[in-house]
Amino acid sequence: MIGPAMIRALTHYIEDNQQMRTFDTVRHLCITGEAMKPQQWTRFVNLLSSFHVELYVHYGTSESNGALGCQLINIKDIEIPIGYPMPAIQCLLVDDDDKIIKSTDSSNKIGQIHIGGPTLFNSYLNDPEKTASKFTTINNQVYIKTGDLARYNTREELVYAGRTDFQIKIRGQRVETSEIENTITNSYPSKISDCVVTKLAQNDDLLVAYVVSKDSELDTEQIRNYCNKHLYQYMVPSFFVFLEQLPLNVNGKIDRKNLPMPDFSSLATIANDHRYIEPMEKVEILVHSLWCEILGHSRISTSANFFSIGGHSLLFIQLYQGYKTTFDIDISMLDIGELFQHPTIANHAHLISQSKNAKHISEQYILPARAMEAQMSSTPDVILIDNNLATSQHNFTYKTDETSSYQSCATTEIQQAYLFGRRGYVELGQVSCYSYEEYDLPLQFNIEGLEQAWNHLIHRHEALRTIFISDTEQQIFKITPYYTIPIVDLSNTKFIKDELIKRRKQLSHQIRPANQWPLFDIQ
Repeated sequence: MIGPAMIRALTHYIEDNQQMRTFDTVRHLCITGEAMKPQQWTRFVNLLSSFHVELYVHYGTSESNGALGCQLINIKDIEIPIGYPMPAIQCLLVDDDDKIIKSTDSSNKIGQIHIGGPTLFNSYLNDPEKTASKFTTINNQVYIKTGDLARYNTREELVYAGRTDFQIKIRGQRVETSEIENTITNSYPSKISDCVVTKLAQNDDLLVAYVVSKDSELDTEQIRNYCNKHLYQYMVPSFFVFLEQLPLNVNGKIDRKNLPMPDFSSLATIANDHRYIEPMEKVEILVHSLWCEILGHSRISTSANFFSIGGHSLLFIQLYQGYKTTFDIDISMLDIGELFQHPTIANHAHLISQSKNAKHISEQYILPARAMEAQMSSTPDVILIDNNLATSQHNFTYKTDETSSYQSCATTEIQQAYLFGRRGYVELGQVSCYSYEEYDLPLQFNIEGLEQAWNHLIHRHEALRTIFISDTEQQIFKITPYYTIPIVDLSNTKFIKDELIKRRKQLSHQIRPANQWPLFDIQ
């Protein structure tokens, strides 16, 4: 019975010393401890392919005294199942919404392993808080939350999918570090033997990748570019630390607490390294100036990746707005998705130059752009305010056109920011700014009266009749259909509390289509 740490050591030993007779007398091998990574598994089984060794996997926890027993596995399987529960042991897979994932569920959904049964321990010694947080009751049965993640394969076997401890949040997005680690290992499968990704303790927005390789010539930039092609931008590490081996604890598991600190000067090095390319043409110089201002660097190579030199999504939005102000560009003509996919000064300068309505740029125009005075328009219906408005003696005449009130018009910058947040461009995206309220009302409450009052409010307030055709365009409806408040009857529901919790999660986390009326929901 050996763990992944021993397997890593054995694999290196056999490969380095060509000791191919190591397993001549071995007939059964049981793998236990922490999960093996796919690349390690592939290398190990390739070494075993010429031997007659049966492989077993054992999964269990100290708290449940080895709950799932051993299972014979096929070495040709890329995925390693972790077995079936022993007799009298209950094993559930529970998702983030506390719903049980069934083995017949074909959604490939990941959940946390919960174990119950007679082998379960009573409590953690002198630690009631930890005991309370780890135990839960499901269908009148006590279970322990193992912290291990898994999913069901097509054979209805549990397949290990990581640890909740290794799930981290980067700017609001949940990240499974194993996905990043596997991607990095795949960038140089013959040269990288292992990888661990963690958050930087000093800055929760930065990721560090610890890469195990004996090749000192590995190109960090090529690994980073590979990650950029296969991962979301917020999942690409800011630092890469190369090690000969990972630190292990007394149990042979990776000791994450003893991983070395990265070299913080590397961010500046990436921005200003030996391959530094100086901005040359006018737009590049202006884009370079914006980058330096936002990222806090004195100079940045035009080939440097925005997210590799300390940039993140919030700073990217700031940069995006800076382009609008500096170049006087209608941002509907400048695709933020394109900018996001090509995050270098050279690429941004090219995209800005190619934008359909980018106006002529000169040094005299750009430098004072943010404090620029507006010119008085010759059109009487349009008023542009200049810096001398306070002392101006002009008499202005305001004209209104009621019919134009219900035509589409441009969204404000604040509205664009909220709409942008609903998209999946950045790590804080796919979130709706949505206010959710609950009220406990008496059984005799006049719902019909509430409905009539609400429709009066819709008629009175334009905000309740507004939709957003796109991120840059909105429209107010003059007339909307009568809004009927739906009534959900739960009186015959067996588990009313569970149904209310389910409905609360559904309503409080919904993202309503911004281009469809209404933008509210009352039940």
